[in-house]
Amino acid sequence: MAIFNEILSGRYNRALQKIFAIKGSPPVRQLGGEVTPVHFLFNGVENRFLEQWNRFGMGVTAGLVAAQNTAFQFRNPATSGVVAVIERISFAETAADNIFVTQSTGDTQLAAAAGQRCLDNRPVRGSATTLGAACQSTVGNNIGITGGVIDVVSIQANTDYPYLIMDENQEITILPSDVLYLFTSNVNVQLRVNLLWRERALEDSEKI
Repeated sequence: MAIFNEILSGRYNRALQKIFAIKGSPPVRQLGGEVTPVHFLFNGVENRFLEQWNRFGMGVTAGLVAAQNTAFQFRNPATSGVVAVIERISFAETAADNIFVTQSTGDTQLAAAAGQRCLDNRPVRGSATTLGAACQSTVGNNIGITGGVIDVVSIQANTDYPYLIMDENQEITILPSDVLYLFTSNVNVQLRVNLLWRERALEDSEKI
């Protein structure tokens, strides 16, 4: 039987059970019915997994092609069922340039796939097999600028530029069908990209 203000999202109860090693039924079945004082406990990245987030990292170099620009794409497929949050981006190029950062929708990927690594091996229980990300990173050349430009970044040659994600409010949410692109203005240049992100399954209440 339903209870007043019953919590139907199980991942928070699961996180509480794991963090505090609570046995038995869910420790918090309902929200408080009035204003309640709260004391925040430190909750670092090592607990993301307990909240059913999986974290990933990747680094890729997109090769140069004469008379063609270079592009990087981070795509969340339309059928993934996950939400991704980009925690950090850095990039560098072999020439001084303006990098266009855009966001778009779609389900078409660039030519070459980039690898990734799960940053917490608990999902695979210590196996040598790595957990695969639902999101996909690809690179390509001769790509026209796609989507809305959210930033234009001027960089120096061979200098790593840490894109400005300084706190959680600047992290970039990538939902199913969302695509983030980086495009070089120059042609015949390499583009190096490093990325950290996390993914979790979308709750039914979050789906539109």
